[in-house]
Amino acid sequence: GQALPEADAYLAKLNVAYENSWVKIKEADQSARKIQLKKYAHNLLDLERKLKDAGKLEPLLAVRREIARLKQDGSLQGADAGGSTELQRLLTPYAKLLDDIGLATEKRRYSLSRKLDKSLGNLQASYTKENRIEDAEALRSEGLLLNASFPKTAADTAEMVRSIGDRLSSRDAAERIARDIEERAARAAASAGDAVRWAYPI
Repeated sequence: GQALPEADAYLAKLNVAYENSWVKIKEADQSARKIQLKKYAHNLLDLERKLKDAGKLEPLLAVRREIARLKQDGSLQGADAGGSTELQRLLTPYAKLLDDIGLATEKRRYSLSRKLDKSLGNLQASYTKENRIEDAEALRSEGLLLNASFPKTAADTAEMVRSIGDRLSSRDAAERIARDIEERAARAAASAGDAVRWAYPI
């Protein structure tokens, strides 16, 4: 069927708003990580000087390896204290800080995605008069194409987004949103063994 102009424009606007918000979230994440890594690098150099003055060869070599590795990949991922207690004491709190930054970013992304899901649901509801069956049948009898769905899982939600995009001739925008939902669901499934704290308001 042909796209509904108002809905098509709204979906496009919704997608732009989502993309812009996600860019801001990623920029905030990168900025926070950069600040902590800069502090970590500074403290590494300070620790290097102290170990050199103390004549502690093995810890000193471990710190120098860490400095070289940090310059190469710019992250704490895969960092190895190499048996150095001094380096481990320095590394541990910064690793936790970066984990906390990542967790905060995922929470903000989840909140953003929830808002998107709600907006998509409102859009769908607006074209079925709050999803009343009798209204939907009346609209269908007038020759209008309707989209009916009841997503219960992330995969269902992704398919709902694709179906809305298909009906509104906005397949590309819908596909980007649907893939993002699927990617987040895959990451959540991969870390399913980790303890997760959550609340379900009623």
